[in-house]
Amino acid sequence: MIRRTHGGRAARVDARPIRPLWEAIEDFPETALWLWREWGRNQGSSSAETGEWLTGYADPAGREIGFVAYCRTRPVGVALLRDHDLASFRKLTPWLSSLFVLPCFRGTGIGSHLIQAVERAATERDVRRLYLYTPDLERFYARRRWLVHDRFSLNDRDFAVMSRQLVEA
Repeated sequence: MIRRTHGGRAARVDARPIRPLWEAIEDFPETALWLWREWGRNQGSSSAETGEWLTGYADPAGREIGFVAYCRTRPVGVALLRDHDLASFRKLTPWLSSLFVLPCFRGTGIGSHLIQAVERAATERDVRRLYLYTPDLERFYARRRWLVHDRFSLNDRDFAVMSRQLVEA
């Protein structure tokens, strides 16, 4: 559970329920809107298209899966396990993707719990190494044992491709 501090920021508390996307169908419109606002509208898709795309991560038997973090009954974050996330790195698979936490809940550990949920799901699918890319959160992921695997530039922005060994070879 997360409680508010005097300044309106969320304070760190122990219980952070994470639910797979197929158990969070009622929150699809809201989570899809977050993802669309954060990334989709820059790629020319609509929020409805983002919602439709997101349904692909709500199959309990699927290899790709999504998770939603909650504070009581309110959704506050989302993360995905995807087979592919970058066309130029097609040989790397799978990916931690679309990690998003509402701004007022950042710094409370929710992002870390979502990462752990994706890592567990990947391990359950016999994944040994997981990838992600980020333009600005390299230190955040490095604190969670992710290492820089490669770097690239796109539209005048620099990105780090990072990886994390989940199971020893």
